[in-house]
Amino acid sequence: MPRPRCANYDRGVLRRWRRGLAGACVLALLTLPLLRAGIEPPVALAAETDAEIRPGEVLVETDQPLAPGRAALTASRYVARVAPGAERASAAALNARPGTRAAPNYIRRAQVTPGDPFYAQQWALTRIEAPSAWDIQRGVASVTIAVLDSGADLGHPDLAGKLLAGENTLGAGSAACPTTTTAADDHSSAHGTHVAGIAGASTDDGAGVASLAWRPMILPIKVLDCQGVGDDAQIVAGIDRAIARGAQVINLSVGGPGQSSVLDAGIERAWRAGIIIVAAAGNQGTTTPFYPAASPHALAVGATDASDRLLPISNHGWWLGVVAPGSAILSTYRRDLDGWDVALGYQRKTGTSMASPHVAALAALLISSFPGHGPDRIGGIIRAAADRIEACPTGITSCPYDLTGHNDYYGHGRINAARALRLVRSTILPLIGRG
Repeated sequence: MPRPRCANYDRGVLRRWRRGLAGACVLALLTLPLLRAGIEPPVALAAETDAEIRPGEVLVETDQPLAPGRAALTASRYVARVAPGAERASAAALNARPGTRAAPNYIRRAQVTPGDPFYAQQWALTRIEAPSAWDIQRGVASVTIAVLDSGADLGHPDLAGKLLAGENTLGAGSAACPTTTTAADDHSSAHGTHVAGIAGASTDDGAGVASLAWRPMILPIKVLDCQGVGDDAQIVAGIDRAIARGAQVINLSVGGPGQSSVLDAGIERAWRAGIIIVAAAGNQGTTTPFYPAASPHALAVGATDASDRLLPISNHGWWLGVVAPGSAILSTYRRDLDGWDVALGYQRKTGTSMASPHVAALAALLISSFPGHGPDRIGGIIRAAADRIEACPTGITSCPYDLTGHNDYYGHGRINAARALRLVRSTILPLIGRG
């Protein structure tokens, strides 16, 4: 099979590297069909479940003073105890009484805006409801996202504090790409550095960009050479390194056509180790399965634009799990390269390689909240909480969702970080899947 490559689509122009397959990324989660991984179809969410409430509590206020001796907040306001899950129905019944106002006891949180100067230019974070997600969870440093890619700019000021000691699975170099032994990114378009920044750039530090996963650490594992090319031997070795290093999430913004039983086995080893694997769906604009994204136990991620439309270059099909923002994504960039965008060390790139690390970062936040949940459970939550996109891609007249909530263009929808974090705490969690 052709050697997997990374690719990016910069500033509206798809840049294909010489032997050219597009970048991709994988999440060790379920791809379709859902039953392949033994997981139930995701639960449909009502819009009102987006709001957090105190389980089993209804806040009640009356026009008349309460009876003496009744436990109350004030003379006319009290918290009624009801069965968990019956909060809204109980509130509706109480509201039907004259002179009574009742509502679930909603939780409100302080609003957080990171102090990174380029945050205002990061449309993707707003689209996936990152600000509301940060009010719930910003991640913990004990969670690690392994980024299997071309390495990272190890001294980048927006990455240095988040990077663990890296790994390198490349063998002897070539005339085009000299031998390397570290995880330093030498790719001509800084693919790995850009992906690492999306997954976990230092956030609220007064510099550069923000990332969805504020505190989880990044483990850079170099599996692609300076031309963005790697093979399955190097990628599988990288997966094994991630397992050995204790990563909880693996991002694979690499790939190509052609299914390999050896690569699938590596993905399954990571899955059995409790790691969720996220992978880019690829940038060819076809329905041909792209691996490792289409591997069993991986979550395939397509890319959308700022209007929530599938990018024309994004691969899609029955094997697609979810979509995430992947158009003109601003992130970290090698500081020694020309062609920088808003500032030295930062650039915008487009492609499924950029969409995948958004999903990997969300998985890290979910694991931070509930470290006991396995990859099937985390992946099921991501799918169930996704926003269903009803508008068909450009040129497509019909794109219905099936009974499992999936369609071939958007998977289960565009990720919603805040809803996923609320869902992970909810009482319907046991319906999502096994983990």
